[in-house]
Amino acid sequence: MTTYRQHGQPENAPKEQHPVNADPSPNPESPNLESLDPESTNLESPNPESDKRKSRKQKSLNPEKAGIALLTDHRYTAARADKDDWYLANILRDDALLQVALSDLGISSVRVDWADAGIDWSAFSCAVFRTTWDYFERIPEFLSWLGNIENDTLLCNEAALIRWNLDKHYLADLEQQDIPIVPTRFLEPGSEATLSDVINETGWHDAILKPCISGAARHTYRINRTNAGRIHSELQPLLNTESFIIQPFLADILHSGEDTLILIDGEYTHAVTKKPKPGDFRVQDDHGGTVHHCRPTREQIELAERTIAACRTVTQPATRTVNRPATRTVNQPSTGAATRTVTQPATGAATRTATGTTVSRSGPVYGRVDMVRDSHGDWRVMELELIEPELWLRNHPPAARALAHAIARFLKS
Repeated sequence: MTTYRQHGQPENAPKEQHPVNADPSPNPESPNLESLDPESTNLESPNPESDKRKSRKQKSLNPEKAGIALLTDHRYTAARADKDDWYLANILRDDALLQVALSDLGISSVRVDWADAGIDWSAFSCAVFRTTWDYFERIPEFLSWLGNIENDTLLCNEAALIRWNLDKHYLADLEQQDIPIVPTRFLEPGSEATLSDVINETGWHDAILKPCISGAARHTYRINRTNAGRIHSELQPLLNTESFIIQPFLADILHSGEDTLILIDGEYTHAVTKKPKPGDFRVQDDHGGTVHHCRPTREQIELAERTIAACRTVTQPATRTVNRPATRTVNQPSTGAATRTVTQPATGAATRTATGTTVSRSGPVYGRVDMVRDSHGDWRVMELELIEPELWLRNHPPAARALAHAIARFLKS
């Protein structure tokens, strides 16, 4: 979904030394969970152009002996990270913690590229989404793969949840479940409204624009009355084919950041705060953002757990190919009044309905809720990530054990 990807560490944390020559996969000689040092990840500054992020295949792969597939993408299949490749080192450290925790429960696992055509998915008892961070660049291929693999093995999280969560229209569904979200306007393909029109209509003089299916801040812009016309012209080809989301820019993120709460089986385990670098608004470490320790309030924890619980009652349309209004707004504050829901269908357009089947009765096995404070100091959900969220297990190793137990329960359910 993302969906965003954050992989950084607290800027004031000590540098970690990753055992670059050690295979993180559990084996009879592998250390137990307690001996895996969460501080053993390199924290050197990211280099987006680094060749270290290119595809590197594992030398050996025997899914017939693996109970669970931990899904990654082709760039991160290497079993070892070079000394200066902090990005892959973080990925391997998190997966190593989970693999050891699974091994302690007698569950074997192997890391595989989700798009590898040579994999026999029926050989696995389950496939767990971990770092499939290229899916939003390959949506048709990903959805086709998803439809095929769900017939061969269990998916964690469930395929229905994955499909629902990959499109940010899920925010409207959460709002219908009384989850406070950041005020949101959807701009659908074919809309005659311009970005300037939306800014004028909403009164959001400073706003964020991003695609409804996206990740890693792809095509994410901070827009205002001055640049809205230029950005609209630059994005016109995309605006004709993709749905976009527009939200007011919440200035608190510049100094307080965005709090991210991780939940396993619906219960809070730990949290981090993501902050943008000076002069930027994006919290992803791909863009210089940093990650810090977070101690959320009870209010935040309750909101995060309520958001995950809402996934059990959210419904999806019986037919997916529906016409949405060209523009519509959810959670739009009216002047001097409490926040309310407003639907603004274009002439002749059918509104998206929530009638149909329940997305998931059991709910997500894992999830991440990103939240920010609005101008009134109230917490609002910005993102819900159920596909392949960064879970920062290395920051809180007990969460790896909690996730392993949750997966084990999922297998028995």
